[in-house]
Amino acid sequence: SYAIHLTIHQPSWQAFVPIEKAVWSGAGSATNDGWISTDTSDHTLTMDSSGRSGALLLQSSQGERVFMVVGVHNYVRWCDIVTSISPADTAGQILAMYYGAGEKEYMRWKTLSEHSVRSAAGTSFRVWFEVGEGHRLTAKFSIS
Repeated sequence: SYAIHLTIHQPSWQAFVPIEKAVWSGAGSATNDGWISTDTSDHTLTMDSSGRSGALLLQSSQGERVFMVVGVHNYVRWCDIVTSISPADTAGQILAMYYGAGEKEYMRWKTLSEHSVRSAAGTSFRVWFEVGEGHRLTAKFSIS
């Protein structure tokens, strides 16, 4: 089994909060099982094996949305960030694009240890693994 402890860092004025969580179950669907959150900035994802991932869909007080995913693919950690998300998009719908020949499947194969993007609104997002090997991983997600 694997666990990824994720901490979100952001200035207090940003106020991005998780509005939805999703976990790729390996059975071809996304569920909400697997995330444990102590508050809006401290989350732990538990997965029974490689080939799984978990995502958070966050929204700011101004309505800006960001999707962040961390997971393990072929026993190697990976991550990604998606911005410019429609209000109709769910975390499960976006997460499904990383599997089954979906349009974002290539990102799993990159097995990135860190990724950063700037949104159309000018917000910078960065996700990275501080501990990226073994079965107890640690990741950070920064918003600025």
